[in-house]
Amino acid sequence: MKRTVFRGSAASLVTPMRRDGSLDFEALAALADAHEAAGTDALAVAAHTGEGDLLTAGERLEAVACCRRRTRGRLPILAGVSGPDAMELAAWARAAGADAVLLEPPASLSSQEELFRFLAAAADAAALPVLVQGGGRPGRRISPRTYRRLAALPNVCGAVEDGTDIARIADIRAACGSSLALYASGDGETAAVLALGGKGVVSSLANLVPEEVHRLCFAFFRGDAALCQQDQLYWLPLIRALGRSPALVKEALRLCGRSAGPCRAAAPLPASARSRLRRALAAASLLPR
Repeated sequence: MKRTVFRGSAASLVTPMRRDGSLDFEALAALADAHEAAGTDALAVAAHTGEGDLLTAGERLEAVACCRRRTRGRLPILAGVSGPDAMELAAWARAAGADAVLLEPPASLSSQEELFRFLAAAADAAALPVLVQGGGRPGRRISPRTYRRLAALPNVCGAVEDGTDIARIADIRAACGSSLALYASGDGETAAVLALGGKGVVSSLANLVPEEVHRLCFAFFRGDAALCQQDQLYWLPLIRALGRSPALVKEALRLCGRSAGPCRAAAPLPASARSRLRRALAAASLLPR
């Protein structure tokens, strides 16, 4: 039986930046402290919400090392790995202090055989537990059959998948059983993925309410499905307002008085998106009084 990398909420951390676009490692360390105190179960560093694809390979690894130094092994650190440097980053993640790799295959891979070969090679290079970030366009998604092949590899331990297609999640579970831990990649589907045997969520929402995302998961694990459902529905308007945009997550933090700086190379947010976000934050009683 493969070990479970984490259960519950892995915060997909924003990457704090200064006005000049450089990484603010002091602020990143403070975020790691705050999440540890709040009960977050793991930290996903330089993943999608952390603008991983806009960071250099060196910046990604420095961010992982920063969080590792701060938590000293008390929280699992998942290194976000994607893009053209994915193979090299996977190989270097262990030296940076990662406990596992959150690996997203390049969008250029179209066939299931290409996806399998790339992910198998990257997992071998990492020599760490690997969580495969599925997603992608419908035509490039990893099939349940390919996941079954991946699950037979010794260090491929889990899949982080979009739960909006819940039938697909069921198909992956049926194909892989307990040999592959399943995690939600979208906060809006956490409860549904847990109900199909999932182990938790890689969460953007946890940047704002880490205690509550942890509580949602562990309510289900304790058998309190009603509380899990209640929490899922309560946070749904804010989840929808955030979407999957690092810029909106950082804007939400700013509005709540916890700025993480600008996004790198981000276009200005539309006024409609800002307005919707502010309304959702106010409805959730998160705006300062």
